[in-house]
Amino acid sequence: MSLRSQFKTDKSLETKGIVIDYGDTKITAARAGGANKRYMKRLDFKTKPFRRAMIAGSMDTKLQTSILMAVIAETVVLDWKTKVKNKWVKGIDPEDAGKPAGKLLPVSVENITAVFENLPDLFMDLQAQVQNGALYRDEINEEDLGN
Repeated sequence: MSLRSQFKTDKSLETKGIVIDYGDTKITAARAGGANKRYMKRLDFKTKPFRRAMIAGSMDTKLQTSILMAVIAETVVLDWKTKVKNKWVKGIDPEDAGKPAGKLLPVSVENITAVFENLPDLFMDLQAQVQNGALYRDEINEEDLGN
């Protein structure tokens, strides 16, 4: 098996996204890196004021995580659907964002970031998945679809 077949990703999947299924929530996510140039540009912009601290290894971990959450919410999460009465509806469960139960929240950077802050393990899982180039390989996604 060639290295190309093991590591070549589908650039369109990297920008159009893949669906990450969390049961009653489905998140469509572009890749964090690769062909998703928006991610790299936004991360570069947001971290620019902290370059010295990053190089010195003295950047506050909470600040670093906060920046990464915002950048992923802005440039990686493309869609968010929640299952309501056996139907998929665009929106975020307010309880996931740490708010009282009720009507779904709009899919926005602020609400996505609120979910990440309220459910840090979800953020860590999503971050690992969107940085995994293997998930954006064409043959992987064709197998998942049963093609």
